[in-house]
Amino acid sequence: MSEPINGNLMSDQIEGFAVCLVDAIERRGAMGCSLSRIDGGESRPFSVIVVRTFSNDYLGYVNRCPHESVRLNIGSGAFSSVDRSSDAAGTVQDSRSTL
Repeated sequence: MSEPINGNLMSDQIEGFAVCLVDAIERRGAMGCSLSRIDGGESRPFSVIVVRTFSNDYLGYVNRCPHESVRLNIGSGAFSSVDRSSDAAGTVQDSRSTL
C-alpha cells in the first residue's frame, strides 16, 4: 500500500503517487487501486481509479459514484461508464468521449 495522503487533495499542491507499472493498464483500460489517507488522525482506505487513455495519458479519479455513493466497480471488478457498459477486462466504454 502506498504512503497515506495528508491534507486536501483539491489544494493547489498536487502530489504524485506510483500505484502500478505503466503497462499494467491497457490503453482505454482502468484499474482500481486502494490507497490510504489520514482523516481525523486515523488512516482510512481511499479507493481510486486510474484510467489509461488511448493517447497514453493516465488519469486518476475517486472510486465513488457522486449520485449513489457507491464504488464504480461492478461484478468481477470491471468499471461501469456513463452508458453503463464495460467489459470483463475492466475497459471503460464511455459513449461521450474516446479514452
